[in-house]
Amino acid sequence: MRGAEIVHKTGRRLVVSDNSPAQWAFARAFSSTIYSLADIRELLAKDAIPFAFATKSAEKHRMTYKCTLSARDNVNKPGWKLCHMQDVGLSTRTPLEQIELRELTIRCRRLLSPSNHFVVPLYWAGLGEVPEFIAELRSYEAGGRAGSVSV
Repeated sequence: MRGAEIVHKTGRRLVVSDNSPAQWAFARAFSSTIYSLADIRELLAKDAIPFAFATKSAEKHRMTYKCTLSARDNVNKPGWKLCHMQDVGLSTRTPLEQIELRELTIRCRRLLSPSNHFVVPLYWAGLGEVPEFIAELRSYEAGGRAGSVSV
């Protein structure tokens, strides 16, 4: 459940989320806000980082973190779709507490890293999932010559 804290087999605490922290991180980067690790720890202690778009009242008693994505941090509100250059999903039914911590760390960094984010107009949201489009963006980012895809 999003916002719930679970304990990994290594003893490390994990928080389950949807794409909310990615949108929050993107909005913060876009506004030139930079956080230190100490800042992030403080924000976590204050439950000020969103881990869910929305919650149901029946879920709240099981959630450690109840903060939801605000309208100002939701890129969908002004008409954008946040996409990822590298996949962030786990695509497995294995319980999180059993997945190797290294793999979870990689996926978490990809989820939160603004360098792995791009936006497309919301009405073109599906374009952000097309492998050829993402490959073209990677080529452009790497200094390659873009141009085989035109919109």
